[in-house]
Amino acid sequence: MSNPKVRLRKASMADVAYIEQIEHGTFGKSLGNKMFIEDILYNHMAHYQVLEVAGERAGYCSLWLTMPYAEIVQIIVEPPYRHQGYGRLMMESMLEKCEKASVEAVTLEVRVSNTQAINFYEQFGFKTVSRRKRYYQDGEDAWLMMKALTHNKLKGDRSP
Repeated sequence: MSNPKVRLRKASMADVAYIEQIEHGTFGKSLGNKMFIEDILYNHMAHYQVLEVAGERAGYCSLWLTMPYAEIVQIIVEPPYRHQGYGRLMMESMLEKCEKASVEAVTLEVRVSNTQAINFYEQFGFKTVSRRKRYYQDGEDAWLMMKALTHNKLKGDRSP
């Protein structure tokens, strides 16, 4: 997506209230601004990005690089901006970051009832690997989904 009015940028402290608000609006709860502040300021494994469309915040995504693996924590697009390719843009950005870091596999959890999200993740090659019983606060199970990453081997690398 090469639209100059669309930008995916690193989250800053100025985005903490927005991240908490969008999570509340989407899930009815949030992980809390204390965690976001600590992640943005101190956690080198946490990577938060904010989506801007025409200068307005329109979503955010977060990823934890826990080498040699990674976990996609969140992808949220504001309702007026959904179904326009912005979720795809965020996913591609996170997967690119994982590729550059030579991550072996990426995981995420998704509600078993969220077929729209499951279909979205499957488009990127994520596969369901297990079920996490009563994972969510309301007792719903989650699917653990995983995508193995392959990396271009360097010339002269003879390892399998």
